[in-house]
Amino acid sequence: MKKITEALIDYVWQYQLFDFHQLLTQDGEKIEVVSPGIKNRHDGPDYFNARIRIGQTLWAGNVELHVKSSDWYLHKHHKDPNYQNVVLHVVYQHDKEVKDGCGESLPTISLQHRIPLQIYRNQLQLLENVPDWIPCEKVLHQVDDFTFKNWLDRLAIER
Repeated sequence: MKKITEALIDYVWQYQLFDFHQLLTQDGEKIEVVSPGIKNRHDGPDYFNARIRIGQTLWAGNVELHVKSSDWYLHKHHKDPNYQNVVLHVVYQHDKEVKDGCGESLPTISLQHRIPLQIYRNQLQLLENVPDWIPCEKVLHQVDDFTFKNWLDRLAIER
């Protein structure tokens, strides 16, 4: 598998496109995503107001996404007060134990073996092809007419 991007992790998290079967934190605690939260388009954690059940406790707070868990330190989140309310760290690869600014272990899940192969293939296809029009041009014909027309309407409204 070629390079995994944070954009892919974000897409998978936002649309909950991963295997939930026996989802555990890196510490072995059972985890349930009640709500993935609302995407943050500004500085700070990637998702606000998520609801995550870890063990028997329902947490409400923020979720931060990274390709590797060590990116937490690379981005200096442990020193940034904006990241004190992170209740879950979602990563592709867990390569290091992560602690918040208070020295508390941050619950972390790895999606490395939980993302469907087709999601990876789609990402590779979009990244490797230089688009003439839009990145998904070569597979656009696979989208049914109803979905395509709704997409065009949405684009017109957003514009």
